[in-house]
Amino acid sequence: MEKSTENGVALGLVFGVAVGAATDNIGLWLCLGIALGPSVFSRIGSDPEGEEESGPENPPIEDEG
Repeated sequence: MEKSTENGVALGLVFGVAVGAATDNIGLWLCLGIALGPSVFSRIGSDPEGEEESGPENPPIEDEG
């Protein structure tokens, strides 16, 4: 498992417990936090500007060495 996924699960768990305790529905929010945590919180700290995908418009650059 990647580090960002583990952090996302942990933050989702904390978020789910906090919101669940506040709304008196821990079961629902715990499940939602664990499910949404990796997808939402894994984007925190990533740099979308620095990541470029190669494709037809942007082929990978090869060194001639």
